[in-house]
Amino acid sequence: MAKTLHADGNSGGHTYIFNGTASEVSSYSTPTATDIGKLYFHSNLSYLAESQVIETTVAHPQRTHNSSSSKWSSTTYTVTNGNAEHLVGSHTKGVAVPAIAFLNGSQMSSGHTVQNVSGSLRSVSLFVTSTEVKVYEEFVTFQSTLPAISVTYKVFLFDYLSSASGNVALSMTPTSFSAGFGKLSTSYKYTRRQSTSPDFYLSKDKTADVANGGLKLVPPDGTTTYESSNYNGSFSGSTGTGVDI
Repeated sequence: MAKTLHADGNSGGHTYIFNGTASEVSSYSTPTATDIGKLYFHSNLSYLAESQVIETTVAHPQRTHNSSSSKWSSTTYTVTNGNAEHLVGSHTKGVAVPAIAFLNGSQMSSGHTVQNVSGSLRSVSLFVTSTEVKVYEEFVTFQSTLPAISVTYKVFLFDYLSSASGNVALSMTPTSFSAGFGKLSTSYKYTRRQSTSPDFYLSKDKTADVANGGLKLVPPDGTTTYESSNYNGSFSGSTGTGVDI
């Protein structure tokens, strides 16, 4: 089969690219679920396109544990906890757009553990506001202080292309291409399935497990990024679907 491009320039028209011949154009005008496998693009569908990458190193400060106190012949410790927000970067989207983050080169999950010292723990989660990308740090200290630690974050921000704009169904110049009323454009980098060395992974499986009071993290790329010494479960995680942008 050949890839066929159809562009309807009438008011309210649409543009789509499908795996088939020109004689099948009408079959994909209003795609059904079974048609999706043969569609490369359709202006009636929604897409994610990467439009900004932010990378920076955040210095997480030392979190000091409470001083111990003697009680009879044993030593007791006071458990303390707290949280903080750290700025990764700013954006101009005006809304909280979807994002994928990496932490020191590993794909980041929510509540990602970055430090564990004798029961004292520091974890981070990414969140996006209408103007900023931040990480939310939570920490718990027991008998040990958490030393200061620097973490490099790399964040892909995506435009959610859910509605078409303008009235140009198809436009081509020597340096640019646009179709589908702005949804398909050479100014964007689109997400697409990739099985070899993808930019990131998406998974419907769980990415963390708790057993015997221990924690194990396996992000969508299938590699174990954290496993506490007392974890004794059987969770191995899985490798999700590779995605390139």
